[in-house]
Amino acid sequence: EDGADPFEESLPVEDNLEPHPIAKKDRPAAEPLIQAFGENTTACLLDKRWAMKERGVSDVAAQLRGGAAVELFPAVILVFKTLMRDKGPSIASAACGLLENALQICAGSNVGDKCVTLLPTLFKSLRSNNARVSNAAFRVVKVAIQTVPAAEERVIRMLLRQVEQKDANKPLVLISRGNLILAVLDAHGFNKQMGFNVDAVMKNAVPLFDHRDVKVRDVGVRIVAKVHSITGMRIVKPYLKGLRQGILDTLHQAFSRNPVAATAAADKKSYKNNSNTPDNKSGMTRVEGGKPSSSPPPVDASVDFQVQQAGGGPKQQQKMVDGSNKSDVVEVEGGVVDENGDLAEEPAGYCQFCEFQDQSFDDMKMDLHYWMICPMLISCAMCEQVVEIASFNTHLLEECDEKAQYKQCPKCRMGIRETEMEAHQASPQCKPPIKPEIGSRCPLCFEDIPPWEEGWKLHLLDQKCPENARTNGSLPPPEEAVGGDPQPPPAQQGN
Repeated sequence: EDGADPFEESLPVEDNLEPHPIAKKDRPAAEPLIQAFGENTTACLLDKRWAMKERGVSDVAAQLRGGAAVELFPAVILVFKTLMRDKGPSIASAACGLLENALQICAGSNVGDKCVTLLPTLFKSLRSNNARVSNAAFRVVKVAIQTVPAAEERVIRMLLRQVEQKDANKPLVLISRGNLILAVLDAHGFNKQMGFNVDAVMKNAVPLFDHRDVKVRDVGVRIVAKVHSITGMRIVKPYLKGLRQGILDTLHQAFSRNPVAATAAADKKSYKNNSNTPDNKSGMTRVEGGKPSSSPPPVDASVDFQVQQAGGGPKQQQKMVDGSNKSDVVEVEGGVVDENGDLAEEPAGYCQFCEFQDQSFDDMKMDLHYWMICPMLISCAMCEQVVEIASFNTHLLEECDEKAQYKQCPKCRMGIRETEMEAHQASPQCKPPIKPEIGSRCPLCFEDIPPWEEGWKLHLLDQKCPENARTNGSLPPPEEAVGGDPQPPPAQQGN
């Protein structure tokens, strides 16, 4: 929740646990932190144990609430940089929460300008496969946009740059950019002086409707709906020409939620002769292929907006998260969305990848689940980063710290260790790639599987890929305490 203190309650730590002393070689770099927060707090922050780092973060947050936040802000930036070197999602999200807290407390002062140097790190975290990290990073950037003019300008300049070709189709890149566009519009609207105008925003949003990932298309819907709420249909309508009928249906369901749509009689008149209606009595519309009509469907302010899956996929059912009759929080594919279009918290103990859920699991157990157990994820043997198996090939070629050891096979387009390329090309595994609409190729067993997310779940969860160390029995039996085996998976084979 905006404005909430993420460290209002102390994080649970064993009372008798003490931090390790600061190493002599680390003391010069730690001196600014020692002067700002004291020896013990700094030792906690530099300790390798997660529980001690979290205690250090809690101590720093308490000192910020004590009234010296402006003076301590430069040291908070140093704490953030220190913690972000840790690979643990819990620590990264805690670091983001601390920075968010500091920005909120220091709003109105000019010390927040110092956070602009951290934006590249935050932009990278926005693309994290871990939802907790990406959401925490987004909250920091959102607060920075709201409270620091220099941060808003930096974000806008980034958004106005064209996406690099290698990132042009990556869902995490497109979703993070879309969320930043929404954050700027929510905080300040358009910035015509910088060129952040209707045309620039709509040209970022409309291409998202052609993406195969429903979460990317959802961001496009939210951006266009936001622009509509600011400008009305007359400005938005020219950009909607040529869109599929299903997309138009979903957009106009979104428009019906906007105050401008409920009161603009002129907009309604332009649709009164159109006979298109939602395809079911509940008001939900399916985004399917089809020829766009010459005019959009009628605006019906009584129908709630719901994002649907394209390509004839299953309809998303509205579901009350808390069991109440409120309709301001719904579940859609890819997460829980509140009335502002922001991602709400996932249910306790829920894995967004394999859909495992155990409400008794705390954050630590969920981290262990992601790191060691989830059949949809893999711990890269080269860099130890946990990534989705579905994107592991891209990781080896573009993101891994040791990507220089891998090359893309010119025949099958898979990432292969360079020293093993010749043997791979002579093996049956090396075969021409298939089109995405036909299927995908597993980077573990090199078998072709059905397309999209459903294909990956079928292959990894139901059929259990024979080369997936997390499910093929090559690891020791899982321990009940963490829902699986605490030992890291064996090294990934080069091919």
